[in-house]
Amino acid sequence: MSKIIISFLDEKELFKKTGDILVKDLGAEKVSFFLLDKEKRAYTLRSSQNLQRLKVRELPQQDPFLKWLEGEKRPVVKEVLERSYGQESKMAAKGMNSLESEVCIPLISRDQLIGIINLGNKRSGDMYSREDLDLLTHFATQASVALENARLYQEMQRTQQLMRRTDRLSALGSLTAGLAHEIRNPLVTVKTFLDLVPERHKDKEFRGNFLKLTTAELERITKLVSDLLEFAKPKNPKFRRSNINQVIEEIVPLIKLEATKRDIAIETNLRDTPQAKLDADRMKQVFLNILLNAIEAIKAHGKISITSRDIRKNGAVYVQVEIADTGKGIPKKLAEQIFDPFFTTKERGAGLGLAIAHQIVEDHHGFIEVESMPKKGTTFFINIPC
Repeated sequence: MSKIIISFLDEKELFKKTGDILVKDLGAEKVSFFLLDKEKRAYTLRSSQNLQRLKVRELPQQDPFLKWLEGEKRPVVKEVLERSYGQESKMAAKGMNSLESEVCIPLISRDQLIGIINLGNKRSGDMYSREDLDLLTHFATQASVALENARLYQEMQRTQQLMRRTDRLSALGSLTAGLAHEIRNPLVTVKTFLDLVPERHKDKEFRGNFLKLTTAELERITKLVSDLLEFAKPKNPKFRRSNINQVIEEIVPLIKLEATKRDIAIETNLRDTPQAKLDADRMKQVFLNILLNAIEAIKAHGKISITSRDIRKNGAVYVQVEIADTGKGIPKKLAEQIFDPFFTTKERGAGLGLAIAHQIVEDHHGFIEVESMPKKGTTFFINIPC
């Protein structure tokens, strides 16, 4: 049981495995788990086994029985409470009865009740022994720590998702001016043709050119908007064997708009590379973050080159993407901080872009290397294992 408790960071899996042990090995007929929901200010039923008619699925945080249990800090047996003459014991027994609980185990973390585990009668008909209660006391301590770890882990995941979402929106904001210009140009062309339609609708050549050009321009706008929406939309990770060159080819048009506006040339040298297990959507975010940083570093009149190749390192084959710019470079004393969250040398920006890019590459079991010389430029090497 101890090994299982410390090996899970997922709350549902923890309840499932623990419930199985309590039912099969300890012999409990029923098991239910209630946990504190801080937003609701109530203890809610999270998991149960062999409970069909339980009416109580939520208990207010200030419930007298739970406040009493928080003070006890030890497993309590309903039959023992029923034999007591004290009013508090009678009240507690009544509370356990509503939960179909023969033994109630409080889960305490930092002197606060974070949940309870209820066990029904034993299938054998025996009472829970002193040894059983000692076991459950130790178990409750470990379970409290495990649940707190699971909660912190889930909060960390939610925070990372929020940071990635914020960073995507920030990247899109940086591209807005160029994108607006790119969408406006084809619309002006289409409008010009539409203005001429009343005069030249009988001209067969004009109609042919009109249809061909407007269709191409509208398809161009549609693809651009679709690519943006696809990038902005949060998704669950999907790792598939893919060609990294295709990912680069899909992201370059988005960045080219801003680069052209600043007179920055973008050169690509995409060689034949083996496939790698990628989440293409997340790798787009990596490349976009690094490319936007490159544009900011150059400001105007420069060059960004993107090269792909395969390399062998420590006996393993990697797909490597090299992104080099002719910008101002990174001072040596700041080089070790560029992947730290919220660290930025830019006038605007949250400092999340490179931190998130680094995390995404690590999620792919890859690594990023950086070479930079002040006033000469910076080169990022993104390495993903094949």
